Amino acid sequence: MVGTTPQVSLEQNIVDFGKTLLNSRATAQVTVANTGVIPILWQLSKQTRLPEHVFIEKPRGIIKPQESAHIRFLFKSEVPDVINDALLDIEVLSIVSI
Repeated sequence: MVGTTPQVSLEQNIVDFGKTLLNSRATAQVTVANTGVIPILWQLSKQTRLPEHVFIEKPRGIIKPQESAHIRFLFKSEVPDVINDALLDIEVLSIVSI
């Protein structure tokens, strides 16, 4: 496959936990689809800075061609806080074989 590059799409580009009560948890997810013909490795960039109350279950993974993966986020509210924006930077790399 000469000249093939990774191709991905995001189902949504916003993670919204909605209004969450103090001392409770909320989860949200973003779906990453490999729309290409080669396997990919996705990972959170080192530049990603999540707010201190937001955690990610799995910061990297492999997605086979024409398959998708869910990136799950957990929000634990221990103090009153408002999160307006946090940049999520995902790196996508091609891999030769799985």
